[in-house]
Amino acid sequence: MPVGSGLGSWIRVKKEAAAGTKPTGVGYYDLPFTSESLNKVGKRSSANNITANRSRARTFLTGYDIGGTINGVITYENIDWLLLGACGLVTTAAVTTPFTNIYTFAAWSSTFPSFSIEVSKGDVPTGKCFQWVGAYVSGLTLNFNANGESTFSADIIAQDETSTASTGATPEATAHIHASDVCLLPNEATAYDIGVGAATAYCVRSAQIQIQAPYATDRPCLGAHTSKLPLPNGIPTVSGNFVIEFGDRVAYDAFVADTSQTGTLTYAGPIFTGATPYGFTAHLNKLYYSSALGNIDGPGPILATIGWEAEGTLGSSTTSQPIAFSTTNDINGDTVL
Repeated sequence: MPVGSGLGSWIRVKKEAAAGTKPTGVGYYDLPFTSESLNKVGKRSSANNITANRSRARTFLTGYDIGGTINGVITYENIDWLLLGACGLVTTAAVTTPFTNIYTFAAWSSTFPSFSIEVSKGDVPTGKCFQWVGAYVSGLTLNFNANGESTFSADIIAQDETSTASTGATPEATAHIHASDVCLLPNEATAYDIGVGAATAYCVRSAQIQIQAPYATDRPCLGAHTSKLPLPNGIPTVSGNFVIEFGDRVAYDAFVADTSQTGTLTYAGPIFTGATPYGFTAHLNKLYYSSALGNIDGPGPILATIGWEAEGTLGSSTTSQPIAFSTTNDINGDTVL
């Protein structure tokens, strides 16, 4: 029998017009990735009635845990779907390419954007795929590295996986949108403002951004094994760190004083249309350090991990939210995603 191969796999996503309903007749968004763990795991309960032969009467299915993670190398276009899923709101400042997409937090309600995800797991069975509906990005970690590729890890929860047993699901046949695989390179970072100092004042070895969005996923109802759609049930948190070469105590003093900072992380990639380069920026509008002291690890340069947590200022603009993102590419976030 044929064996599934990662080389024969793909992931495609599309924002749902109606939460939990798979979009049809539209092009999905091809997502460059390196690994995934999307799964559907049954939850079982046991009837522990005492019987004459001491055997348990039976076990029965009570529902499913559905979701997993998608991991990959950050590109100037696959990041857009992840940012929309994690933040919820996109504003596109153009009608033709190049597009500038601004991602901010949406109102946390039942209308928060959901997605359908099609996954070919090694082309098994041939020409078919698995389909997740009512999928949300409940967590997103972005890692930016000075000595290698920048990577993402997205936590996905979903209402259900709906492909037909044995035969699998038929993928959406409409022409798809192929996201560019142009990666963010270390030398393309043009601003790496950790808060204190100028935009390029410190040698930044790495940076990490984490967004966590709590959802209620265990919503069983009588009459069905499948839970209702996941719903937000908490305020999202934004945190992360910068790892820098330790050369002064300015960041530590700001940590002790508990003063807020404004940071920026910007990349400018190769030209993709006219004179416009690919672009990515994370705007850290108000962050507080949670640690800032360097530690000695042998005779080499001392590194300090500047941990931080972000907060908003009770507004909806890009400068009043805990974090906002902007991308420049040929993806129209208002229509394509």
